[in-house]
Amino acid sequence: MDVRRVRFGEALRRLREERDLTLEQVGGEIGWSYVRLHRLETAETRPSVDRVRPLLDLYGIREPEYGNLLDQAQDLSVEGWWREHRGSKPGQRTYAELESGVTAINAYSGAIVPGLLQTEDYARYRIRSELGDSDQIATDANLAVRMGRQKVIGSIDFEVILDEVVLLRPSCPPAVMAEQLRHLASDLPRVTVRVLLLNRVIDDFLLPQNTFALYRLPGGDEIGLIDTMAIGPQPIDADKLPSYRHAYDRLRDAALNIEDSREFILQAAEAKR
Repeated sequence: MDVRRVRFGEALRRLREERDLTLEQVGGEIGWSYVRLHRLETAETRPSVDRVRPLLDLYGIREPEYGNLLDQAQDLSVEGWWREHRGSKPGQRTYAELESGVTAINAYSGAIVPGLLQTEDYARYRIRSELGDSDQIATDANLAVRMGRQKVIGSIDFEVILDEVVLLRPSCPPAVMAEQLRHLASDLPRVTVRVLLLNRVIDDFLLPQNTFALYRLPGGDEIGLIDTMAIGPQPIDADKLPSYRHAYDRLRDAALNIEDSREFILQAAEAKR
């Protein structure tokens, strides 16, 4: 599931509904079947410039919105490198698709180090924990996608708030965790890591219940994902995004500053020796 493609389909549906047009009416005007248009609006098929242009012409869309929507369609029409790894979990591909098309990410993690910042050894242990040791092909495919996702580091602004438990709870052998912590404390380009201590009081006594991330798209819009153990990443409803943004800002205010966070992480790494 590409969340950007879902949002794009929703935008096309809104444009149609704002003009009081049915799927059948639009299909009749441009020579499409009801099913073809429905699949485009529900993100079941990948948009392209050739598919979207007749819709925008019919709806009377003007610049700059016209050009912006065609640019989005072009971006979404390209198959991602992650599709080569067929054995990877859908959640890994969801993250890869989304991360490849954003300008910034704000994330909170209460359990593990986010995939974009995982070392290869740490990632291997986390994937094996999720899949078991028996499926080596799936492990290798998921590891390849997770490591490949990290190509975006340095090209986007990535800020993550890590709950203290992420650093202290044993999630892999001590030596692997020490290496992971030193990686978090290193000077990664355009990456900011903040630590939220267990004893810090968050404004309004907020207690985050899920790991989540907020993604800023090139046009400035924001979308979000909640990470769930049972079914993987799930999109945050658009009407709930402001509350997640507010929650993130309160978590950020309660977290250690950048320098103190780095020192805390290095101390945690030293304790793993």
